Amino acid sequence: MLSYTMKMVIFPLGCLLVILSSYVLRLTPHMAIMSLSATLLVASIYGERRYPVLRKFQWIFLGIFHYFSELNWCNMLYYMLIISMIQDKPRLAQTLPISLLLMLQYTVIRLSYVPVDTYALLVSLFDLLTSVVIIFLYHTLINSEVEKRRLREKIGS
Repeated sequence: MLSYTMKMVIFPLGCLLVILSSYVLRLTPHMAIMSLSATLLVASIYGERRYPVLRKFQWIFLGIFHYFSELNWCNMLYYMLIISMIQDKPRLAQTLPISLLLMLQYTVIRLSYVPVDTYALLVSLFDLLTSVVIIFLYHTLINSEVEKRRLREKIGS
């Protein structure tokens, strides 16, 4: 579903936008750590085919990057990573925990740099709900593609 080529474009551009924005908005006093973690994240994306073990560290690199950028805009990168991590897992029971854990990481990091109030807590709940909706939409799309393929084979026979 999420092509390798799309990942090669979206992750570097997303990281670059977050780095530039965090710098321009003067949100990070740790530009070097933020840039290094973005570089490690993008390098792990580029190298995951050759070295599949890199997939196991992408969530860590993204978390460090998010923490030092102090920007909620990393949200898109989390959703992209979720889709990337679940695309080979056909069962909801395999994909939902991955999604919820990554969104929990996003939420904990986000709450470390925003004032914790009712609004922030409700946004956190909304983020978790959004990740569940994305997982259900993903499985609905996959199941409809499987059914469409099955019908084509049945008609073609």
